[in-house]
Amino acid sequence: SGALNSVAGQFGDASGEIHTNQLLVTSVGLLLMSVLCTISGVASVFLEYIMKNTKQSLFMQSILLYSFSSMFTGVALLRQYFEEGTTDASQPGFIHFLLHGFSAWTWVSIASQAVAGILMGVVLKFSGNLLRLIILACAVPVASILGVLCFSLQLNGLFWLAVLTLFFALYFYNTTGR
Repeated sequence: SGALNSVAGQFGDASGEIHTNQLLVTSVGLLLMSVLCTISGVASVFLEYIMKNTKQSLFMQSILLYSFSSMFTGVALLRQYFEEGTTDASQPGFIHFLLHGFSAWTWVSIASQAVAGILMGVVLKFSGNLLRLIILACAVPVASILGVLCFSLQLNGLFWLAVLTLFFALYFYNTTGR
C-alpha cells in the first residue's frame, strides 16, 4: 500500500494539480528505492553476520566498520578539495572546506545519526536484523506525523493503509508462536 500511495501521488488531486506539500514519488524514484532496499537488505544481513560471528567488542567492531567506510569518504573529500582547491595562501584551508556550510542543525543531525548508528549496532549485536527492520518501519509513521506537524505535509488514505498494514505486521509478529 505504500507503493500504491507513491504511485497515486503522481496524479495530483482531482484538478490534476500537484501540490508541493503532498507526498510525491516518481516511477524512477520507486525503481531506485527498490534497488536501495535490496542493497540495504543484503548489507544488513552481512553486517549482522559480522557482528554476531566475531568475538570482538561492539566498540571495536564499530571502529573497524566505520574506519573502512571513512577511507572511501576521505578519498572522495580529498579529491574534491584538490579539484576545487587553489594554491593561493589567502584561501581557507582544508578544515574550512570540510566544514563549509555547517550550522547548529547540521551538528544536531550528525549527533543524532551517530547515536542511531550506535543503537543499531547494539540491536544487531544482541538481537537481530528483524528487530532493526521493525524499528525502521515504525519510524516511517512517526516521521510522517512530524512532517504533518512541522511542514503541513498532507497524508492520504493510502498512507494510512500502509500504516495499518505495518501495525498488522507488528501484531502478527508478536502473536505468532516463535
